[in-house]
Amino acid sequence: MPDNSEAKAKALTLLETGQYADAISLYHVICDADNTDADAWHKLGLCYVRTQKNDDAHPCLQKASELAPDNVEIQGHYANVLALRGDVDGAIESTEKLLSLQATAEIHTFLGNLLSHQQQFDKAITHFQSALELDSSWAGSHAGLAQIYVATNQLDAAKKAAADALTNDPTNEIATQILTQLNARSMS
Repeated sequence: MPDNSEAKAKALTLLETGQYADAISLYHVICDADNTDADAWHKLGLCYVRTQKNDDAHPCLQKASELAPDNVEIQGHYANVLALRGDVDGAIESTEKLLSLQATAEIHTFLGNLLSHQQQFDKAITHFQSALELDSSWAGSHAGLAQIYVATNQLDAAKKAAADALTNDPTNEIATQILTQLNARSMS
């Protein structure tokens, strides 16, 4: 394998400074020189995501995912690009694998949101609750629960979950919208 350390350092600097087109070009050279460099494939995929070229990001992150199946960061970015491309089922499957590597509030919340999007509310609730067991201040899980409770017409529970989200993150837009809508309903 060639020593790409200088090229990788330069490409990383380009990525970190938002010079994505140049970073993409250099990461392609690095990946061509060493097709087994999971980090280079990962960073190439990130460049594409940051330029909103998710279809180009997908094969790069898929390759990185295959080369580094135990890398939590790579697996998380791969699940995210699947979701961005509209492959919610693939994102769910990938995130479930990710949870087997590391269970965090953030990962449970991401999976809860994906499942909620598919109207798999019972499973989504389980993941939001698991997130809150790990970190009771995780506002995204409270907001996700509030959305499900609105969708299933459990309005008191929705108000409580939205209020909990705002207690932990006063800028949470989802919780703010839910409480505004619920308060407007109760006034009419």
